[in-house]
Amino acid sequence: MKNADRLYELLPAIYRQRDEERGQPLRALLRVIGEQVDVIEEDISRLYDNWFIETCDDWVVPYIGDLLGFQMVHEAGQPGDVRTPQGRALDKILIPRREVAHTIAARRRRGTVALLEELARDVAGRPARAVEFYQLLGVTQAINQLQMRRGRTLDVRDVGSLDLLGGAFNRLAQTVDVRRVGSHRDPARSNIPAAGLFVWRLRAYRVSNTPASCIEEAGENCFTFSVLGNDSPLFTHPQPETEVTHIADELNVPAPIRLR
Repeated sequence: MKNADRLYELLPAIYRQRDEERGQPLRALLRVIGEQVDVIEEDISRLYDNWFIETCDDWVVPYIGDLLGFQMVHEAGQPGDVRTPQGRALDKILIPRREVAHTIAARRRRGTVALLEELARDVAGRPARAVEFYQLLGVTQAINQLQMRRGRTLDVRDVGSLDLLGGAFNRLAQTVDVRRVGSHRDPARSNIPAAGLFVWRLRAYRVSNTPASCIEEAGENCFTFSVLGNDSPLFTHPQPETEVTHIADELNVPAPIRLR
């Protein structure tokens, strides 16, 4: 709580002494003025807080969303009137603060590869991996700017890279393909401006309390976890990504567990 006499205490001592001799009428006046100053300061503080989605009032959220072009789900209904308590309560449900804040973050990161993966998770609820195919092209690198992780020619001894050939985690170099990646007739991947989004439609579920059966005819270290006894692959239980700029790898998607 603010001091009621903070304006009065700013006066020189001589004026406060003379005011006390006359029954402190000036002190009473400054207390009334101080109450209005507190109201104005609080209003200015709220106006500043309303500039940001994290600290703004609930009735400001729809206005910020409208400036961003935020669109609600059509089946949810029409927004309410912000001038009434019922309308503000309805907008708090239809236009959640978290969604508007998420839209602001997405607009700031427009054009980034990691945003494509995030949109796939938010819109479709499916894990994805975005790939810029120009990084997989076999090119002559500059000596003063070597990029050792760029696509390289095929090494038949690198069995791990061969297992990933043609998929979302391919690391091998390819020659350029001038066809468009969005062509309906004959699409191509290995184009310079092309980017792709690999989406996993199936989810991975945990398998617990399942006996492992050894397939002796295949080898001592070959086991099956299927109760039906069929040969079915195991999939990775996706781990959440800790950084928004991180590109998903095999541990972040329900990809089949490889032998190597």
